[in-house]
Amino acid sequence: LHQITQQPPVATQTQAVQVQSSPLELISQLGGGIWAVDVQEQIAYVGVGPRLWVLDTRSNELKVLGQSEVLSGKVRGVEVRDNYAYVATFYPVDDLVILDISNPVQPRRIGQLNPPDCGGALNLRLEGDLVYLACYHGLWIVDVSDPQAPVTLGHLELGMSATFFSLDVQAGYAYLADEYQGLFVVD
Repeated sequence: LHQITQQPPVATQTQAVQVQSSPLELISQLGGGIWAVDVQEQIAYVGVGPRLWVLDTRSNELKVLGQSEVLSGKVRGVEVRDNYAYVATFYPVDDLVILDISNPVQPRRIGQLNPPDCGGALNLRLEGDLVYLACYHGLWIVDVSDPQAPVTLGHLELGMSATFFSLDVQAGYAYLADEYQGLFVVD
């Protein structure tokens, strides 16, 4: 485990920035308080409060195709592969929820896991058959080869409350970005 913290550089002089016009245009907006989105083939899977919404993004309007049941907590992370959405929820139970999205009109819960001492999931990454679940108290690694029966393979409790808003996994290392405590690298 490595922790990297650094104070941000202090600006000593003001620089003028010229903004040029851009061909970018806002074409649609949905709600507020959204923490998670994954898009596959122009279908967006969006965490809206305690639900996963499925949206068609093929036109200039967001068309709601369907939504999940109310999940156990606010959706904080989502990754989609094949016919499954892997969802990290924050509080109170079922920190990892797996939904069958083969029928986007009616996403259906097929699996869940509430790792002990997780304290609420903040984000997740799906790598092969493993979900790396960034929790309030550390990192959990979960085998999801059977989406109906996820199994915890191991975890690292960091002994503190964390706010891991970003997580990535590369070459066997997990990188967790914490709002207040810096970057954690886990082997």
